[in-house]
Amino acid sequence: MKLFVLALALMTSSFVFATETVRVLEDFIPNTRNFTTSSAKFYMDKASSLGYAQVEVSETYEVTHWVDHCVSNADPRFPRVFCQRVPRIEHRTRTIYEHTELIPNLVLEGDKMVFNGQDGAVECGTLGTSRVFKRPTLYLNGKCELKSKVELDRVENKVIVDFKVK
Repeated sequence: MKLFVLALALMTSSFVFATETVRVLEDFIPNTRNFTTSSAKFYMDKASSLGYAQVEVSETYEVTHWVDHCVSNADPRFPRVFCQRVPRIEHRTRTIYEHTELIPNLVLEGDKMVFNGQDGAVECGTLGTSRVFKRPTLYLNGKCELKSKVELDRVENKVIVDFKVK
């Protein structure tokens, strides 16, 4: 009975702390026969104090080069060289889509990256400088994330980016 009450309390508490999801981007991309991957990362503009999502879709394809592979036999009395053409497969990656999209209600307040949502303000991270290269860097705290995926919509491919607050 105690286990049932504990499980019921955990289930009801998860409904209270529901996550908020905002659809940032939904756009069609060129069709391809090859393997496509998408990635999205945060970008904070210091001049305007607005937050953006930088989206990139890339495809991996194969290029085959034919090379001559020659082997000599081990018998020195009858030196012969056997040659044959063998394929050498190379995997290459190219970018097929790049876009920067504004994330609504994501602002920079001082050095803090804050999302003002329906449930109130959520601090997503801080803007600082990296230790080694002294470059501006976003240090995320795990409360906010960008989810990016490529999905087939009837006949065309579509890239979808969601901003999720935990």
